[in-house]
Amino acid sequence: MKRVLLTFLALALFPVTVLSQADVWTLIPNTTGAPSRPVNAVLPDPRAPDTLYVGTDTGILRVRASTGDTSAAGFGTRLPAQGIFVLIAHPRTPSILYAGTSGDGIYKTTDGATWTKLPGQPAAMNTIHAIAVDPRDTSIVYAGTLASGLFRR
Repeated sequence: MKRVLLTFLALALFPVTVLSQADVWTLIPNTTGAPSRPVNAVLPDPRAPDTLYVGTDTGILRVRASTGDTSAAGFGTRLPAQGIFVLIAHPRTPSILYAGTSGDGIYKTTDGATWTKLPGQPAAMNTIHAIAVDPRDTSIVYAGTLASGLFRR
């Protein structure tokens, strides 16, 4: 009887939380056989919900979330092989993606494969840690840098 009373008292004071499947974190496997890389940024593809763009220390990978299948083949055209710190989708046109690099500024793609560097970036705007597109005026892009502060285009 004492044990039942203590159990009841313990549950009343410290309720048990039952986790749903949505509350459980699962590692997405690396199926390439290559060593795992540090992940700096993750962006679900707005057009393909099972596809993730993953920014790593060596570039961008396309990963199928359900299986972990990874591809970089034909991906990253004109995007330098360097660290990607941030990935965002355009707020009104989700096929437009931006990538902030670890030494070459901001790149943009409209097809997820061919990347072009945004023009007019000063040398001080090289290592990008944050990007935002103004939702009211999408021609305005903000960039936060590692050492030089906040820029606007």
